[in-house]
Amino acid sequence: MSVPAPLVGIPLRPQRFDGLPPRQVVNRAYVASVEGAGAVPLPIPMLVSPEHLRRLFLMCDALLLPGGADVDPGRYGESVDGACAVAADPELDDHELTLTRWALDADLPLLAICRGTQLLNVALGGTLWQDIAAQSAGDPAHDNHGSATERTDLVHDVDVVPGTLLHRVLGTGRLRVNSLHHQAIRAVGEGLVVGARAVPDGLVEAVELPGSRMVLGVQCHPEELTAEHDWARRLFAALVDTARR
Repeated sequence: MSVPAPLVGIPLRPQRFDGLPPRQVVNRAYVASVEGAGAVPLPIPMLVSPEHLRRLFLMCDALLLPGGADVDPGRYGESVDGACAVAADPELDDHELTLTRWALDADLPLLAICRGTQLLNVALGGTLWQDIAAQSAGDPAHDNHGSATERTDLVHDVDVVPGTLLHRVLGTGRLRVNSLHHQAIRAVGEGLVVGARAVPDGLVEAVELPGSRMVLGVQCHPEELTAEHDWARRLFAALVDTARR
């Protein structure tokens, strides 16, 4: 008798265009990567009722936190720096912080990507660089938005820390990754350890939570790379395999 495929929850995010009704969406690449790893993606909309949200959460065998809007600096005790380009959505922060804290409390396998990694860090008491370029925190080229590059372009290397979960999952100490972020982890959240750093500026590129079944965050966008890169597929396979076990 076959075991049902795990359900991987993916929070939806708001999308607003002039002249159109508000929507809740997620990039198709996340859905395809989760399904390609053998799981069933379960979209989790923003809901009015916490009880209804909790009911959806309890159906999940794992949680995927996608990329998206900036995390509000107020969530980590700062005001918006006037020199920084910060575009946050309080409703989305509420939605995903709630799901993240529930997942951590339940020791649910969790893979966080880009914004998701930053949100995970904030959920555990960490802080962020509000804007890498404006705060001279690292190479401004971490943010490829608005350039001629593709989301799949590999633009810098990362060094993976030996002995970490990330190193065991990927089986390599160095990767070349895509990069689509203008914020980054500053002070690492309680209990998290750094799993990778960017070359050459040393910005945090991955974090993980030792002692958990699997709590792993990466700053790049592996969902865009699963068609061509085995290491990207390995991340989603690890999430799904952990959820299945």
